[in-house]
Amino acid sequence: VFFFSSRRRHTRSASVSWARRCVQETGINAEYMGIYFLTTGLKEMKLVYVEDCICGKVLKLIGKLVGAKLEEELIPKEQCHSKETKTKYPELPALFLTPEVVIYETTAIARHLARNSPLYKTSDEVHMAQIDSWMELFKSEVLGKAYPEVIFPILGHSEYTQKSYNEAMASFKGFLVRLKNVEGFLVGTALSIADLFAASLLSFPFALIIDEGMRKSFPKLAAWYTKIASDAAFVEFFGIPRFAKIVVKPILPPKEEAVHDEKKDAKGKKEEKKKETKKPKEGEEEEDDDTGAEKKERNPLDLLPPSSFNLDDFKREFLANKTPETRRAYLKEKFYSAFDAAGWALWFTEYDKAEGEGQVLFMTSNLSNGFLARVESMGRYGFGILGIFGEEPNLEIKGAYMWRGTEIPPFMIEHPSFEYYKKRKLDPKNPEDQKILEDFWCSEEESTIMGLRYRMGKYFRQPGHSFTLHDNCPF
Repeated sequence: VFFFSSRRRHTRSASVSWARRCVQETGINAEYMGIYFLTTGLKEMKLVYVEDCICGKVLKLIGKLVGAKLEEELIPKEQCHSKETKTKYPELPALFLTPEVVIYETTAIARHLARNSPLYKTSDEVHMAQIDSWMELFKSEVLGKAYPEVIFPILGHSEYTQKSYNEAMASFKGFLVRLKNVEGFLVGTALSIADLFAASLLSFPFALIIDEGMRKSFPKLAAWYTKIASDAAFVEFFGIPRFAKIVVKPILPPKEEAVHDEKKDAKGKKEEKKKETKKPKEGEEEEDDDTGAEKKERNPLDLLPPSSFNLDDFKREFLANKTPETRRAYLKEKFYSAFDAAGWALWFTEYDKAEGEGQVLFMTSNLSNGFLARVESMGRYGFGILGIFGEEPNLEIKGAYMWRGTEIPPFMIEHPSFEYYKKRKLDPKNPEDQKILEDFWCSEEESTIMGLRYRMGKYFRQPGHSFTLHDNCPF
């Protein structure tokens, strides 16, 4: 096992040359983007991180490139803020060198993992300082500002105000100007942990807000990201890079900004109290309280004619059946007769994979999980399940849904990934279409559906309650 000794005073190019010679002499094959990385002698450590977390993924990528032995502990997203998790792990991600010695913060963990690798260590202290600088800048400007104020609202994960959204977008675009002349790599002429960390954080912005026009304004930045994000090692953890055609807008409308005026607040409370005590006279309609406030934009689905089909009752009754047999019986005995085809529609979808997708199960689960996460807040307008089928390296993503309205709902049309799905409307009176619906909504894992093994599935149900069909499902 070779490693870069602190006593060696090589330049980066000399270090790479020395490493390449060692590789040639020993037959080790660990090439990545033209640079050879050797095992650094790191002892086995435990990395604890939240599922689907970008920071956890980039640390796993760095660990793989430097040959680190990492035991992993995955914390489910719904448990990351629990009291038990906070008590056991005050911060995540966390790298346990021993049960007593822990390193927190993504950038600190990345530096420790790569400390003896040319991904970070060089004889040029200025280069190392520049790597540190870029990582801290991306953590502050992208992870600290753009994600909570722009990316999370777009994904439907958090509320926002129009002012905070606009300010964060302007700040993010200003930060990109600092990257407009990047060529090759962020620091020097070789890949570093700064490139990996930066590209991982930009994966969502490039897919959602850095549209074609912006990429034309920053051609060197786009070329740099494409090169890093398209490499096989990066794709293994982050999937095929996606690029936005247009800027994706947040799902929900912005919340109204709070006005902190004590006099107005007191006056408002008095007026509100008067309205409560003042009752309309007999035969007189109550007035809508829209004075001095803009009406909130209503979802077009709320404007549809009333339907005789009650979605909440259906969900409660259907999910009260705990076995595939009782759920199938419920659909046959109650669902089809109660279904309102004038107010609802049934759909089958199939994902049109890009080259390289569907090869690894956990990456395919991340892809489908991310798709549902964006429309989770729209669950009150539908029901369904998105599943993964088949075998590696030819996995398929298919879904069966019930949505409000007779056409594809607006929130799916506006979904940035929905254009990659083939869609077909199902006929609730057609026995073949009924079988598709029953197979998707009622089957257990390892069943055969459409000739493929059913690997895992997740319900599209209601805000905050998209849940897995089986407790052992790794979504």
